[in-house]
Amino acid sequence: MNNLNCSQFRFQFLPPVVYPLRYNFLCGCVVGIASTFRRELCLAFILLVIFLPAFGCTATNMSVEGVRYFNQARYDQAQRAFLEALKREPNNPDIYFNLAETYHQSAKVAITQNEIAKAQQQYDEANKYYRNCLAIDINHLKANRGLAAMLIEIKQPKMAFDHIINWCNISPHLQDPKIELARLYQEWAQIILAQGQKNECDTYNKKTLEILQNVIANDPNNYRAWRAIGFIHENNGNRENAIAAYQKSVALNPNQNDLKNKLLTMGITTINGIGTNLNQTPITTTNNISSLPASESTGIGSIGYDPNENNINKTTTLIR
Repeated sequence: MNNLNCSQFRFQFLPPVVYPLRYNFLCGCVVGIASTFRRELCLAFILLVIFLPAFGCTATNMSVEGVRYFNQARYDQAQRAFLEALKREPNNPDIYFNLAETYHQSAKVAITQNEIAKAQQQYDEANKYYRNCLAIDINHLKANRGLAAMLIEIKQPKMAFDHIINWCNISPHLQDPKIELARLYQEWAQIILAQGQKNECDTYNKKTLEILQNVIANDPNNYRAWRAIGFIHENNGNRENAIAAYQKSVALNPNQNDLKNKLLTMGITTINGIGTNLNQTPITTTNNISSLPASESTGIGSIGYDPNENNINKTTTLIR
């Protein structure tokens, strides 16, 4: 070992004399070990730089990023984020749903900007991803709802009804398809009422109520059905029946903060049967950051069907 290298490691408390051979040997060992560690540390740092982004780009992280872009109406970036998430979890139905919702919303924006060709392309993509989601999970509530809403939107009501009726036939043991069929009838009733077709509107409203009453007969504790029944009674001017149905729904699912607020505006401060004082109940808004809202058709009000379900799905399970 030469003295130049050793001198770099001389300790300040040692006297400035010529060191014997054993000190030179010790300094050489220190230099060698330090050099070895430097090489290993450099290699570890390089590997960290290369692979760290990959560890950060999980399907969950990309979905959360996609939802953030979606909420900012930056739909192109949201699409890219969800497509990256899909590469990592190609069998996750929620990611397909998030993509469908993003393309769906992008199509709506294109329509408002009179970009018809772009809107058609975005609708086609939304249709594809809704159906890809349902190919994995036929009972995916938000995807079924979103697809039906989109079909109504593009003036294909028969296809929308056929889709939901087919879902009812495929899953007769579930109540959600029936509730969505009732929802669709109610939405369509409001659309045709706006066109002046009151008699037809009344027919669809009657069908809606019959379906929901059938749901209650099979599942008396279905809070969604009670909520929707309350909405219909309220629209028909049956305030007492509406309040009773809303109270039943909140008693079954106290997390419906918007419905609690609705009852407060109707002068109701307690829930029959459970004695909950709404004025003393903290009413907060929850949000699942990785889940997008399922599309709403223009016909139905938010009180009629639970908006808390519309939070982009649990994409990790999106939308997380």
